[in-house]
Amino acid sequence: MRARLQRLNRGFVQWMATTSGRSLTFWLFVGWYLSWIAWNTVAPGPWRFDPYPYAFLLFLSNTIQLWYLPIITMQSDTFNALLRQLLEQLTQNEQVQTSVLHEVQVQNEALTDGLTVIREVVREHFAVSQRATATLERVEAILARIEAKTTEIDAEVDALTEREGMGHGD
Repeated sequence: MRARLQRLNRGFVQWMATTSGRSLTFWLFVGWYLSWIAWNTVAPGPWRFDPYPYAFLLFLSNTIQLWYLPIITMQSDTFNALLRQLLEQLTQNEQVQTSVLHEVQVQNEALTDGLTVIREVVREHFAVSQRATATLERVEAILARIEAKTTEIDAEVDALTEREGMGHGD
């Protein structure tokens, strides 16, 4: 019952604060005061119900001010409670963001380490590939010399066999 009454009271206070905090309410009060003063200044004598210094208007104004004082105080308390909740949410969000940022940094370091390993493997593979290419070129050079030597030997054998009168491979 008490919680329901507090919710009802809080709702009423919020409605009063938002309603009375509008510029329309301000201009209604200004119009009401000016009308009151004009009526009690210009109206015929017997129709003036609150002549200057407008004691009844002053009484009503003070009553309205006294009535709004607790509403403003309660609205301030409600606003402070909302600010505290917002601050708690912001603090929680900051903690989550810090945690996420830390996790991103850890993942970034892991990726950086992985890229370093990949670079090393590529460099090693490239070095092996360059050594293999150099070795292949040396082997091809040796094979070319062997082929040239074989051709030279074949030519010498052909020349010898022709001189001796024997056919090569006969």
